[in-house]
Amino acid sequence: MAEAIQVLRAAKISRDRRLLYHNIPLTSEKLRAVIDTAILRANGLAARTIVAGFHSEEAAQAADENWAKQFQQGKDDGEGIEEVHLSFADLVGPSSPAGMQIRMPKLLVKAGLADSGAEASRKLAENAVKLNGNVVTSAIFPLDSLPARITIRVGKRAKVAVIE
Repeated sequence: MAEAIQVLRAAKISRDRRLLYHNIPLTSEKLRAVIDTAILRANGLAARTIVAGFHSEEAAQAADENWAKQFQQGKDDGEGIEEVHLSFADLVGPSSPAGMQIRMPKLLVKAGLADSGAEASRKLAENAVKLNGNVVTSAIFPLDSLPARITIRVGKRAKVAVIE
């Protein structure tokens, strides 16, 4: 913060009433960059430092873990996501020579990711459903074999379905 205060003290107000630092407009983004750079130089993490300053180190740790869960997910490997066990008979789709198929709306409802088949169908139409990281829009999904383990993501909500 000391660096940001120094920049603000050295800044001048222009004739058109803008804040200038070394004759360059000083924006909130540039001031934030000064703060972030100072934090990084001190080997700190900006978000964690702010939370720790206003709350506690424990709260900062919790915020750091929550941020990692939300934004550093990488691929949908199912680690740390609630697992639900479902019966293939409850999800069965039309029989086909291509193999076993399940109905996606039934899967979303049974997994607790949609309140109704109509809502599940809307989510599919909106491209809001991912299975194992891939967007699914079809109401029918083929399975290679049983048991099948599938990571289902609808928006930010996710579950791992084990279909037996």
